[in-house]
Amino acid sequence: MRHTLKANLLPDFAGKRVLKIALRTAHLLAISVICGAVLLEANQATLHYYWLAAISTGIAMLLIDALSNLVWFVQVRGMIIGLKLLLLLTLPLAPGWGIPVIVVVMILSGIIAHAPGSWRYYSLWHGKVIKSLHDSKG
Repeated sequence: MRHTLKANLLPDFAGKRVLKIALRTAHLLAISVICGAVLLEANQATLHYYWLAAISTGIAMLLIDALSNLVWFVQVRGMIIGLKLLLLLTLPLAPGWGIPVIVVVMILSGIIAHAPGSWRYYSLWHGKVIKSLHDSKG
């Protein structure tokens, strides 16, 4: 019996688009507050719930996108998210890097959010635009 990798572990469901819009909106709100506080060097102690909101909505969006199409991991859009996460993980280790890291993460976010599909769906692994496992063959 031969096993094949399914292209999606999370099938489409009613309300998926609405859920993604709601998550993205909540994520942008939380990130906006955090970025403002970091850039203005405001009291970080009051940001606990915003950090929780940003992290939980970010993870939810990542899981929906990644599990809906496993090629997401090799597409530039998935790799940029990975890079952003790595940069954010440096903050506890180097708190003095807060402003540069936040600025770079915001720039990467803006670029990938508004980039054409030929950039977002490009796979560095395959050297071409990949939108599904079928596209990865040949």
